[in-house]
Amino acid sequence: YQNEIKQGQLETGMMAVKGPGIVVTMYDLHRTRPEGYDYNWDVIHDSDILNIINDLNYAGAEAISINEERFISSTGIMCGGPIIIVNDERMGTPFQIKAIGDKDRLTAQLTAPNTYGSILLEEGFQFVVEQRDEIIIPAFKGDRTLKYAKPLEETK
Repeated sequence: YQNEIKQGQLETGMMAVKGPGIVVTMYDLHRTRPEGYDYNWDVIHDSDILNIINDLNYAGAEAISINEERFISSTGIMCGGPIIIVNDERMGTPFQIKAIGDKDRLTAQLTAPNTYGSILLEEGFQFVVEQRDEIIIPAFKGDRTLKYAKPLEETK
């Protein structure tokens, strides 16, 4: 049973992991704008982070973190102006997203033409993707206690 428990912790993000992958660093735009310009167009928002996370998941990422906060199925990402909130932790740019998986596939999913990453680059955001042979992603630190979901009892 210990091996099954360990495997469950590994698969649900409750255990720190390491492996090959990529590190994505994203920065807000910093340029002079005319008076009255809406600076919301120049900051990385929660939706930008979520689009990158979705692309990484689509490319087969096995573990993901945002500024050292583990991203799991219940992770919430909210925008708060120039900051985002991930797992109830407030963070600002630069945003560093780490993903473990096939380095080439993850990179291609973010940098190929017409991907969300390429669109951010076209808009002038600093969006850097680095491949690494070893990345460490921490375990999820929050509470995973389910309040409403209960196991479905099997009937015969």
